[in-house]
Amino acid sequence: MCKYFLDTNAYSLFFQKPKTNQYNNLLKKIHEKGQILFSISEITSLEIHSVLGKWRRGVQAQRQSYERNISITGGTVRCSNIWVTRCVKRLKPRVYRDMKKMVSDIEAKKGSIQADVISLNASSIEIGTNLLIRYAHRYNFGSHDALIIGSFIDARINEGKNIIIVTSDKGMKAVLKDESLPYFDPK
Repeated sequence: MCKYFLDTNAYSLFFQKPKTNQYNNLLKKIHEKGQILFSISEITSLEIHSVLGKWRRGVQAQRQSYERNISITGGTVRCSNIWVTRCVKRLKPRVYRDMKKMVSDIEAKKGSIQADVISLNASSIEIGTNLLIRYAHRYNFGSHDALIIGSFIDARINEGKNIIIVTSDKGMKAVLKDESLPYFDPK
């Protein structure tokens, strides 16, 4: 049986409404005999609370002007635009509380969705540090990404090679490809 190791974005799919095609594609891979089983890094367990907190606070619409040089036939033109971030409504307190309970239940392995939380240890941190040193200058690959992949590699060493990481992150996928590590993109 193949195990799946979710990054933070993949884990957050369980909490998003409405459910997306990404969520459905993920479920097809990890749903087995009425249960949804997967692993996450301890850093992902921490990050999901940051994600839920952001959703609870909401995001106000923002407008920001910027200028770019745009290449057209015969040269470049200076273009002034306004970049707009749409408003995201705050989560209601009850919904936020329910999501926090869901995280708690998932990570305590209560119910049909269960996560093994893989602890950060010296080995996973060392692996992540080495990956960061090798790839940060080539890809959009930060310290959280490095710790997630470090935990994933450490889990593969300790639990066997039959683990696949689930991510849609371009930087992480580039590193995984360079390292010949298996991944699944639910997009």
